Amino acid sequence: MRGIKRLIRSIHNRLQQRGSALLASLMVIVGLSLLGLAFVAISETESAISVNERNHTQTVGIAEAGARLIVQWFQYPDLMLSQGLMPANAINLKTLRPSIGAYGGGYYKATAGTKFCDLPFGPKDEDLFYGAEDGADVKVDNSSTEGQTFLTSLNNQLFGAESGSDARPAGEITEIRIYAPPIVGATALTDTATGFTYYQGGTRYGVATIMVRAQKFDRPASQAGRRAIATADCRIVVSQYPLPNPAGPLQSQNALATNGNFNVHWGLVSSELALNLQKDYTTIPWFNAYDRIYFNLGYDSSKQWAVNTNYIAGDIVRCTPTSPQQPTCAAHSFKVTTGGNSGATEPTWPSINGTPVTQGAVTYLTRATTAWPLTTVGTATNTPWLYFIADGNVTVDDPWFQSRTASNDQSASNNQPQPWPFPFANPASYGPTHHFQFQSFDSYPNYRRLLFPNIDYNFWKAAAMAGNGQDGVKYLRWVSADLYTDGVTTDTFRNWCSSRLGFYFFETQNNTDPQNGGPGVLAPAVQINGGGAYMGSFIYLNAGFSTTGLSGPTGWFTQPGEPYMDIGYRKVDLTSATGDFIRDASGVPEVHGAFNNQWDYQDLPWSNSGAIGGGAQDGKFDVFIASRTVHDPSDTANPNSTYTGWFPVPYTPGCFPGDNTCAGCNCSEPHEPYLNVKYNGNPMGITLGWFDPSTAVTTMRKPIKTGNGLHTGTPVVCTAASSEQDCTSNTYDIVGGLVSLPPATDGVLYVEGDFTSKGNADYYGSVLVGGNVNSQGTPNIWYDESLSRGYRPPGFPRVMVTSVETDR
Repeated sequence: MRGIKRLIRSIHNRLQQRGSALLASLMVIVGLSLLGLAFVAISETESAISVNERNHTQTVGIAEAGARLIVQWFQYPDLMLSQGLMPANAINLKTLRPSIGAYGGGYYKATAGTKFCDLPFGPKDEDLFYGAEDGADVKVDNSSTEGQTFLTSLNNQLFGAESGSDARPAGEITEIRIYAPPIVGATALTDTATGFTYYQGGTRYGVATIMVRAQKFDRPASQAGRRAIATADCRIVVSQYPLPNPAGPLQSQNALATNGNFNVHWGLVSSELALNLQKDYTTIPWFNAYDRIYFNLGYDSSKQWAVNTNYIAGDIVRCTPTSPQQPTCAAHSFKVTTGGNSGATEPTWPSINGTPVTQGAVTYLTRATTAWPLTTVGTATNTPWLYFIADGNVTVDDPWFQSRTASNDQSASNNQPQPWPFPFANPASYGPTHHFQFQSFDSYPNYRRLLFPNIDYNFWKAAAMAGNGQDGVKYLRWVSADLYTDGVTTDTFRNWCSSRLGFYFFETQNNTDPQNGGPGVLAPAVQINGGGAYMGSFIYLNAGFSTTGLSGPTGWFTQPGEPYMDIGYRKVDLTSATGDFIRDASGVPEVHGAFNNQWDYQDLPWSNSGAIGGGAQDGKFDVFIASRTVHDPSDTANPNSTYTGWFPVPYTPGCFPGDNTCAGCNCSEPHEPYLNVKYNGNPMGITLGWFDPSTAVTTMRKPIKTGNGLHTGTPVVCTAASSEQDCTSNTYDIVGGLVSLPPATDGVLYVEGDFTSKGNADYYGSVLVGGNVNSQGTPNIWYDESLSRGYRPPGFPRVMVTSVETDR
């Protein structure tokens, strides 16, 4: 029995063990299966992560590449537009900015013919970006026909067209926004109509912010249900690349001496030490160190009515302080419509504009008060100088030329700050009133401190090293003689500068600052001769510079713009039914745009309509030119002498502004006074005055630019329909007409050492000299006035990237 029981227990135990093994085996199999499934799931997740990472990386790359492409809109707008890589300026690609805070509202780059991202970058509202990202000043996306068309074309050029059922494999650009740069201390203002944000005031750290969005899709745009599977944004901040702002064609930090064949044109010649300038030119007279003749006194000026005075039709008078109609008559002036002797009794002045009154032999028509009432003091500063300077018979050598020194002018006739002061007793016999000496401090009216542009070695060296090799920027170390290297290539000074236009920084011998007694050692003086291509647009040379003959290819170069007075204009109230001015609490018209270093005008929406109110701005200045008979203030021997000339008709409330193509128009838009230059294609010998509007187009309008924008291109053909960006006109020309010149440089040449010229040489732009100027040759230096307005010479980078963000 015991044996049987042991056998039974043994069999039972074995049966129990066999069941456990089965269960354990099953559990192991299930566990291994789960692990296998987990590994499969992990494998698929890793694959999905990899795909998503690839898609994201591709869109980030496209977004950044797209943003850097938009940077080129700022660098080369003409080229980008011609290549179809930038859209034309269209309203549907811009946000209408409200009149909010200090801004006047309107669109970015509203002037007709302007391009996106082109110079200038300010200071006018229309040239500034001041919207936040939600109200970007420029917005290119698929919400407008223009945006959709451009993006399709851009993506086709960059990534190829979509084909069949496949989307672009790497993605595409779907949105471009350009808006305000970072602004510290700004006030954020919200437009209640749109909810968009705009910034006012503060300090701008850049020109603009660029945002480009790239997306990758699961199917082409032609198929329904298209879905974005990856999105990335890139934001880049661009700042204006620095450029010295010279004030004239030739400036020296030390002494400046020339012979009688040294020719400097179109601007300021200055020296910190003694100045000995042998060549002079006739120009527009100056009253003092700050002011040219007040040619605004004539635009819209009046004299106090006087007894027994011969008035001619067109004269404007105002009532006397003792008139019984005071103070009401002080709000009006009175235009003579029938000339004659005023008699002994002052008229009873009407109080309503447009009402005539006759007293003695003279008939007057009541009108709004003039902008510049003249006193009765018989000085030249109270003479309507516009008539004298713009009668069409005044020709000067160079209307922009002037000479200043912080020390003494060796050719001066006396020790006064203005060696040849204006002859008030005989204004027609003015001489070289444009010479000033001892200009080392500010004290109106005789002293205006002369400032040499800040050409700091360390600053410009850092700028050159930061941009070395990009956009025409070269930092070049001295090797020997006039040989310099960028680390790869070694070549001569002339060959480097002529290889392409750009910024070239030529280092000292020991790579150290030589300024202000520093240890830097200047490289040996560079001497170059002969012709060749134009040399760089900004050359910083830590050496002396000399030549015995130098020129470049003959090309077309622009003269300076027209002189103007930065005294502002009386702004019109756009809500006024009579077109009246905006007035302060005392009733005096408000003046806008004074002393902001730019010519200003008000673009009235109803101009050229023959009406007041309504309409839309046309983006250009409309000037109305009319014939007018005036007293000739230059004829002091015969105060009753007159002549008839062509002059702008100023804006007055109730008039109809427009140009001379508008049949019902009779005045100009409000603007700062300017002198019209009759550009004639000659570099010297220029007549001042306005053209008869019926003058042939070929005489009145001269080209401002060439067809391809290059100096060696062909000047555009001017027609009556040409814009002010293409051709000169009777309106204000900020850029002058083209003339043919053969300069060796095109931009700014800064010489840390001495500048010596012993032969023929032509320069266009500006020559700045840290050492002495000693000329024994016959050079010509022609000033590029646009340098003072922030213009970038051809080839010089306009902007630099200061921030890149791709992590949002």
